[in-house]
Amino acid sequence: NDPTRFALLSPAVVSVCHDDGAVRHALALNISSPENEAGQPLSFLLHQVAGAAGSLMSLFSEPPAVDVAGFLTLAPAGALGSILLAIQAVDSGAQEARSPEQNFTLAVELHNHPPSFTLLPPYTIWQRRGSRTEFFS
Repeated sequence: NDPTRFALLSPAVVSVCHDDGAVRHALALNISSPENEAGQPLSFLLHQVAGAAGSLMSLFSEPPAVDVAGFLTLAPAGALGSILLAIQAVDSGAQEARSPEQNFTLAVELHNHPPSFTLLPPYTIWQRRGSRTEFFS
């Protein structure tokens, strides 16, 4: 059994906004399995790197996962911080045929959202100045 190969998006840092809802972000690229193993189901394992600071539970209401197409899915919980994660491709074969682990940083940040406003309908302002009345539209 030969390991599946893939490349991480470069740079290996994924940044999401703390108030985003569900997020889907490209992460694993050029996913390939040896031809003789093309029928084996593929999945990705994702775990926090041992000794890394941060907590998955405090940063995400839906924990990070990677689908078979290599997209990272998650939902931020509103907290700010970053975490170092490891990703590994696995097929249905033997444990020793897993791909080498690759690390990436997942950061939940405060992003500057562009301002928004609602345009009100036109209105008239009347102003009395001495003996005359002016209006502005």
